[in-house]
Amino acid sequence: LAPKPSCRKGPLAATHRRLGAAPTMRRRSGRGGPLAPPPPALLPLPLPLRLMLLLFVAAPVTQCRSWLMTGRDLRGPLVAGLACRPRLALQSSSSEAALSPAAEHLLSIGFSEDQVRLVASRFGRGRSFNPDVERSVKPVLKWLSSLGLSELQVQKVVSGHSIIFRSSLDEYLKPIVQWLAAVGIGDDQIAKVIARHPALLSQSVDGKLKPTGQLLLDIGVGEAQIAKMLATLPQLLSYILEGSLKPKVQALRDQGFGQAEITRMLVSFPQLVSYSPKRLTHRMAVLAAQGRLASSLCYAMTLTDSKFTVHFQ
Repeated sequence: LAPKPSCRKGPLAATHRRLGAAPTMRRRSGRGGPLAPPPPALLPLPLPLRLMLLLFVAAPVTQCRSWLMTGRDLRGPLVAGLACRPRLALQSSSSEAALSPAAEHLLSIGFSEDQVRLVASRFGRGRSFNPDVERSVKPVLKWLSSLGLSELQVQKVVSGHSIIFRSSLDEYLKPIVQWLAAVGIGDDQIAKVIARHPALLSQSVDGKLKPTGQLLLDIGVGEAQIAKMLATLPQLLSYILEGSLKPKVQALRDQGFGQAEITRMLVSFPQLVSYSPKRLTHRMAVLAAQGRLASSLCYAMTLTDSKFTVHFQ
């Protein structure tokens, strides 16, 4: 006779006893004797566990659809680690479900989603990208095109420096272009200067541009040379400081360079002012000891420390 269910031991029997069901027995194959326990059966999952499993499966799909359609983050703490990365999130606040009118306008005129996302991220920390389309976005885009920038150049400028949508066109942006024209940069060069260095549109005319131009005049660079320097390296206006430029010019003079030679080097190689005085002084000393200062200074300044050591030390 088969043993009573209550007499059997083991986890399977204990599970059946808890569920109120008696385990069924089957005879071992090939011989008589005691009956063997049945194979383990899949037990129905409790309802709360089934609901949780359904949530884990369905939430990532819902999450991805929400991001692709609106850019809104709907993740809860339970599925935060399972959801995919958003394709386009233009709003800085998760409570804003739709794209701003400004973002929709940029998309409609040919900006890619990546470019619009970049514009929104650089609009300002903690700010949502929502400038007025009629009073800010459209006039600025039209003004950039009127300067001679191509469609691709306009997209590059706006993507790299979207803060211009927060600047007054008449009080801030136009005076910058007027100053560039005043120092001798032609209309055909202004578009190239802005396209190569969009951050120029964030410089103050009275606080930065005019003092920098005067500083170059003070060290002997003429107005025509200033225009040529800016056309070659417009970034010059971003990092020329009085406390940085004058020591470099003085170091050149201490090595025997005359004013004409200094002006020629600054015009032909304006990157020279971007290097630290310490780097300039050290490399000039090494080159002067070898008698190669005048012929190799500009080339030597472009080398890394390791390459400079190999070539000149």
